[in-house]
Amino acid sequence: MDEENKVVSTQQEPTETNAPVQAAPQPVNKNMMVCKSCGAQIAKNAKTCPSCGAKNKKTGKKILIFAVIALVLIIIFAAAGGKDDANTDNTAAREQAVQDADSGKKPAQKTTAAPEYVTVAIETLFDDLEGNAYNAQQKWKDQYVTITGGKVSTIDASGEYFSIESSSDEYWLSSILVNIPRDIRDEVMSSISSGTYVTVSGKISEVGEIMGYTIDAYEVYY
Repeated sequence: MDEENKVVSTQQEPTETNAPVQAAPQPVNKNMMVCKSCGAQIAKNAKTCPSCGAKNKKTGKKILIFAVIALVLIIIFAAAGGKDDANTDNTAAREQAVQDADSGKKPAQKTTAAPEYVTVAIETLFDDLEGNAYNAQQKWKDQYVTITGGKVSTIDASGEYFSIESSSDEYWLSSILVNIPRDIRDEVMSSISSGTYVTVSGKISEVGEIMGYTIDAYEVYY
């Protein structure tokens, strides 16, 4: 080979090496995280990965935990508030009771107004019932009345009731059943007899075209 055809090169040929190429370190960001599906960096508060679309499960769990904690705190505060209100009411009631006791004031008691009695002749009741039983029921049922002109006709052997009728022969088929309260039963039933004229005050409890009137007596005058 001729020297003229020689090519002299001072450059060395590259040699292959197996040394791994190191990637440049990426900046650390506390608000970022690595997607578990594709390895891309995503924001911690991101619901899905912008690279692969995978859901960020960590964010969902945090939201659920925060929601549970908030609910528990609301329940605790509500319970504490209710107890405070109840304690305040009880304290105020006790203080008022002490003040009333010191001043000699008696606690208020529930009172019921005495009913107003309507005085009616026994013949009027019979006329109303005979004329229109429905109207008589609407007019007299649950009314407080004082029935005058009644005459004892029958007396119950057990002493629970007696019946009264009119002295007029016109109403000989009509009568009123008088229920006697237990506290005056012995006194009344031992003092009356058939034919005794009585005045009965009480509440009419039943009105019917067949059974007539029933009155729950409070007082009996004879």
